[in-house]
Amino acid sequence: MSIKIQLKVFVNSDIAHLVWQIEKRIPHLLGFAVEKRTLNEHNKVTNEECLKSWIGFPGRASNDSKIPPRSSRQEKVGEHRPTTQWPIQEFQWNDHTCLYDERVSYRVIPVIGTTPEDLKPNMAGASDWSTPQILNGRLTSGACFEAYFNRGIVASQWLNILLHKMNAKHPASALDKSMTDSKPSTVHRYQLIADPSDHTRKYLGGGLRHAMLDLLTQVHKSAGMMVYLCLYELDDPELIDYLQKLGKKAHVLLANGTHTPEEPDENARSRQKLRSSGVNVYDRIITASGVLAHNKFVVFTEGDKATMAWTGSTNWTKSGLCTQCNNGLLVRDERLASIYLAEWHHLKSLEGETGKDLRKFNKALSEKASITVQEPGSGPVTIQQW
Repeated sequence: MSIKIQLKVFVNSDIAHLVWQIEKRIPHLLGFAVEKRTLNEHNKVTNEECLKSWIGFPGRASNDSKIPPRSSRQEKVGEHRPTTQWPIQEFQWNDHTCLYDERVSYRVIPVIGTTPEDLKPNMAGASDWSTPQILNGRLTSGACFEAYFNRGIVASQWLNILLHKMNAKHPASALDKSMTDSKPSTVHRYQLIADPSDHTRKYLGGGLRHAMLDLLTQVHKSAGMMVYLCLYELDDPELIDYLQKLGKKAHVLLANGTHTPEEPDENARSRQKLRSSGVNVYDRIITASGVLAHNKFVVFTEGDKATMAWTGSTNWTKSGLCTQCNNGLLVRDERLASIYLAEWHHLKSLEGETGKDLRKFNKALSEKASITVQEPGSGPVTIQQW
């Protein structure tokens, strides 16, 4: 009787994480292959594939005996092969090929053989296909919390490979005369993330970018919704474009970023763009040395109620969205959203000032900000705003 693999799959807005176990040792086991199904909204399979691995057996390039060992040949950068040829020699795997809102299912297959040149998948011992799951921040229906992530650091190796290829084809000095003192990879990275239509930028932004744009689109389409933003930095062209489309429905309390005597307002251009489109822009200009207005939260309202709050580590910039490792947390709770909205209005009233009054206000707000919500599948969860 074949030994079946027990598989569990966990997803968020960015990746699928697979973990598996076997009840006892499988004779001649040399690793595992992973197969993936993509399904539509009716759970019908639209694509089935074998995932690829970037690591083969030590001293070998593949399971083909005609290919010499790695030590005696030039490795191809980014070389990868199906996991039936280069099996996973672990009991876990992250699938970074997933797309936002994609519905996926997996199974794990033991790969057996006496040598790396003689590999066969043991289909009788394969796991069952996992329950289909959707990659987004909504882990359960009716959830209060939604968490989103980008791919800023995870993508570093393949992105560097891509940038080197771009520089070989189009030298950076010929593309951007204003950045001739920068490294070629820096120039090309800047160009990639500055182009809203670029597929690499979209991949780097991951589920985080999708969620931010989806929320702004929701405000645009809903007659009764408005949005209140408190931002430290703003230079991402796509996010600015979406805010411009909102016009008077957007209220942006915009600080001056990392201000210096030479550049007192890092957000001057973005500020002007928003104002020219009819967006309600309120200046939060900090002049004190060493003090930054490092807020990056958003409140969504419907009618006279604050309904959702968005917080997290993400600055609304190209680098914050695409090259740094960042997150966003959406909380669907009117009580917490109203606290964030009160903070927004208080910061607006200060007109850039900081000090004892702000600390006193925030302390009083925090003391009454312990909120308990019922999270489906988790039970009561306490939120402490501080």
